[in-house]
Amino acid sequence: MPQINYLAVFLAAVAAMAVGSLWYSLKSPTGKIWLKELGFKEPTAEEQKKMASAMMKSMSIYFIGVMITMYVYFHMLATYQTVTYSMALQGAFWTWLGFFAAPGMSPVVFERKSWKLFAVNQSYNLVLLIIAALIFVAMG
Repeated sequence: MPQINYLAVFLAAVAAMAVGSLWYSLKSPTGKIWLKELGFKEPTAEEQKKMASAMMKSMSIYFIGVMITMYVYFHMLATYQTVTYSMALQGAFWTWLGFFAAPGMSPVVFERKSWKLFAVNQSYNLVLLIIAALIFVAMG
């Protein structure tokens, strides 16, 4: 069993949260598409204040999920002895394709979600996997 670098796992999770907060921000192009495709309107300042505590709870729960994902992802890349940046990029792509993008089509196919929403969510997943893999290789 490979030795887990817990600091790298934590930093990858923090990076995923940072990228996500930018990616899904109401000011970003991807955030605007995401909001529109989910059928939401941009909340007013008052609505944002009301949503703040619920958002903190959601972000906390999501962070736990991201930590688990990064732990498993680190373990997987370490098992395959991913030691170069090229290997990290390949590992990120194939992990994304098989474990994120392919199953991520279910909402499009069965829930009638849009391909635009799929593109926003899955491009985020690809970016976070690439960043995490690069962090893992850099930190050994």
